[in-house]
Amino acid sequence: SMKGHALQLLTHRDAYLAIMRLVEVTDDTVALQKGLLAELCDETVQEKFAANPSLEDEKEEDDNEKGDEASAHSVPLAQVALHNNGSKLLLRLLAPANTKYQGPEELGTMERPSASSKKDPSRRRQEVLA
Repeated sequence: SMKGHALQLLTHRDAYLAIMRLVEVTDDTVALQKGLLAELCDETVQEKFAANPSLEDEKEEDDNEKGDEASAHSVPLAQVALHNNGSKLLLRLLAPANTKYQGPEELGTMERPSASSKKDPSRRRQEVLA
C-alpha cells in the first residue's frame, strides 16, 4: 500500500518513476485521485513527513538551500513541484508531449504500452487532472 507515502515516493531518487508509470496506466482514475494524488494537497501528510526525518530521501548535492527551505514549509504539492524528480510527474500531466524535462530512461519507461490499460491516454489524463 502506498497510502501515506506519495510525498516520500515522488521525492525519492528512483521511486518517482513507479508513481509516474502508475498514473500513466491506471484506468481507475477516481481511486488514483483518492488514494495517491489527494495526499499531495493534504497538509497533515506534510506534518507527518516533517516529524519523521528518516522518511526523507538523501538530498542531492545540486539542491540549493533556498529550494529546501521553501519546501520545508509548504504543502506536499508544492514540495513535489519544487523537487527535481517529483516535478516530472506534474510536467508529464500538464504537458505530456513536451519531452524536454525527461531523460531517455524516463521516456522509455513512460512510452511502453500497457497490456492491461483499456482507457484512452488523453481521457485518463483529463480525469486525473480534474
